[in-house]
Amino acid sequence: MNTLFKYNGPVTGRDFIGRKDDIGLISRLLTTGESLVVYGEPGVGCNSIVKESLARLKMNKTNFELADIDLLRARSVGDILLQFADGLVSSCASSPSQYREMVETFLQGTHFSINQKQYGRPGPALSLDGLPDETDMDRVFDLPSSLSSFRHCRLIVLVRQLQNVFFSDDPDRLLRGLEKVVERRDADCSFIFTGSQYNMLREIFDVKKYFWHSVYRLVPSKVDTLQIVDNIYGKFQSYGKVLQRDLISNAVGQLRCNMRYVNHLFSLVDAISKGFINSDTVSDAMDVMLSTYKPGFLRNVYSLTDFQLRMLKAIVDGETRLSATSVVNRYRLSSSANVKRLKDALVKKELVWFDDEDVPHIQDPLFEYWLRKEYFAV
Repeated sequence: MNTLFKYNGPVTGRDFIGRKDDIGLISRLLTTGESLVVYGEPGVGCNSIVKESLARLKMNKTNFELADIDLLRARSVGDILLQFADGLVSSCASSPSQYREMVETFLQGTHFSINQKQYGRPGPALSLDGLPDETDMDRVFDLPSSLSSFRHCRLIVLVRQLQNVFFSDDPDRLLRGLEKVVERRDADCSFIFTGSQYNMLREIFDVKKYFWHSVYRLVPSKVDTLQIVDNIYGKFQSYGKVLQRDLISNAVGQLRCNMRYVNHLFSLVDAISKGFINSDTVSDAMDVMLSTYKPGFLRNVYSLTDFQLRMLKAIVDGETRLSATSVVNRYRLSSSANVKRLKDALVKKELVWFDDEDVPHIQDPLFEYWLRKEYFAV
């Protein structure tokens, strides 16, 4: 899609704004063989940061192979091990014969076998005969070290949608096996973990404390509002359109500098405008964007009980001490014990997260905007 503002996927190059410190940190970690997780609220740019960091490593002539492992469709221990094994071997094999050689060398004596016709097509070229055992898991998780030695190169393993281990019948078994490998700190192998479910990733890294001493935890820094405003203003100006900086700044603030929504909004502004852009144009674009996401927002609220909705209203109103007697009574939350259950429910639904001070935050800034403007009409 040809647009000034890309919002339908990760961005790099000129479309990537700010976060120099984050990029520098990731580069230092990866070039020294360290591993990290990049996680945050949806739309803040975790995938863009990873993609830009890897692009800059390439630009700086850092020699590495990238194994891109996406667990999006993996729902069992076997599925996850298949995705790992196929992603790792595929990243290092340049032909079907080399793929076969690596599988026969490094996965010999396991339940994995090759489906030669599947090579080069979507999905794994491996199959799993029966249920995976401990040998299968150990061999798969040993692959990064084995393959980096075999290829004499640094291997960066990007694991996307890591939270899907929770959909398997034994997530702790998988996490313990993976943790054991990462803790070896192989100088020629680094892991990058990402995912789309912030609270589930926090459960892995912050609550259960897996990879506690072996993985750096990076929550992307907030992009400076002025940098965003300058970028948007400059793009419009280059196409002969005029938009006041305060209009841009107000919209960016409403969206909490969430780059996915910011880019979507101003892509719409660009599409419906000519020449001078006023506040009505920005407002119309915001309404159009809301209409796109509103069905999902309605599904969110329809999935909530009355108690959960009242707690959400308290959070939108700015309440932070949700267990306080005054808050429990004002919002009819029943009891402080029930508040604990309600908090857990909203966290599990990935609508709210709680910081170290137990202050609640609504994950999605556009959802929060819609709740204020339309649903609760605050």
